[in-house]
Amino acid sequence: MSSIAILILHKSKRSSDYYKWLSTVDEDICLLSAHLHPEEKAHYTIAKQVSNDLSSSILDEVEECLVDNNIRKIIALAEEDILRAAQLRERLGIQGQNVESAYAFRNKVQMKTLVSNQGIACPQFAAVRSFTDVIDFTRKAGFPFVFKPVDGFGGMRTVVVQTEQDLHSLKADYEDTDLTGYMVEAFVDGEMYSVNGIALEGSIVFSSVNKYSNSCLFYQESEPDYLVMTVPEQDPCFLRTLDFTQRVLDALPTPEVLAFHCELFVSGDEITFCEIASRPPGGWISESIYYSHGFDIKEAFVKLECGVETAVNYHKPVTLSAVLYVPKYQGKLVKQLEAFPFEWVKQYIRVAETGAWYESAAHSTDVIGAIVYVGDTVEQLQERSVILKQFCNEQVHWEFST
Repeated sequence: MSSIAILILHKSKRSSDYYKWLSTVDEDICLLSAHLHPEEKAHYTIAKQVSNDLSSSILDEVEECLVDNNIRKIIALAEEDILRAAQLRERLGIQGQNVESAYAFRNKVQMKTLVSNQGIACPQFAAVRSFTDVIDFTRKAGFPFVFKPVDGFGGMRTVVVQTEQDLHSLKADYEDTDLTGYMVEAFVDGEMYSVNGIALEGSIVFSSVNKYSNSCLFYQESEPDYLVMTVPEQDPCFLRTLDFTQRVLDALPTPEVLAFHCELFVSGDEITFCEIASRPPGGWISESIYYSHGFDIKEAFVKLECGVETAVNYHKPVTLSAVLYVPKYQGKLVKQLEAFPFEWVKQYIRVAETGAWYESAAHSTDVIGAIVYVGDTVEQLQERSVILKQFCNEQVHWEFST
């Protein structure tokens, strides 16, 4: 029986590319996938379908199956798997991000406590256990404030409470609920940026800065609009947000090899920390970075984590890129995008099925597709987003119940 050296936890519905990235590694690889594709079985020593939630019981089964193997690395790219992978590493004595580090990058209360203790600007925040804690925070911080899970992502189950009426509505939904696992924080009125990159031994070695057209709560609007664009290096916010992110990493227990996605609020000369994750950016921002920089951040991270030599030095962007999200509505998707008559559209990621019925979006990347495209300037990216929105309105058809 082969001895597994690399264990990969894969949550994406898309077929994996790890075997391509690790083609020079002469070791056995085990892929545990929440959405296993038949062709993947030929590319890995073991390719196994597992529960989508990778619960504690599943982890126990994984540990039992793999305890006799000489595993040296565990790879996880999905937000929900970061802490589970760290727990497995500690159980099996494997090098990599430990539980302390994973918890700091996953739990927003712990994260913001560590960051704010180093004098880095954060919104006023508090952990809550009951709705009484929410009321207490309201008396101290006032309106508006944000109510959200401590380990959420993509704006899932997040509510902006702006008025007493909003507070009463929130109370009606949560008054008798154990709110352990939730937090509250002051609302920050600023533009959203993200810094995405790779850090080695705590120092950023590759980075790309992105600006968002809207907050991650855009999906809650009746006419959702969400665009993520790369920020050119000559933009004053580029270095400012990059330096700020390095300070954030300095405040956290950062693993030796780190892919990160750091979200920040920018308002004039002020930058306020939002959150950071110890994984490559989701929402197809990684694909956007590939087309702007010619650098695959996921591939580089996996190679570095597995000890495969790869160049991560400065990659000057050759163009600008953006991701436009095609929104999902409650209804039947009758017709969707198939092809684009624009050479500057580089990739369309379709995640919905024609003819299927869908509920309203539950988080920021709960969409029917994402369009990755390029442009020479920020202005051109914005102009092309208008063209794409019009094209989507013409090509995507929904059937709504009356």
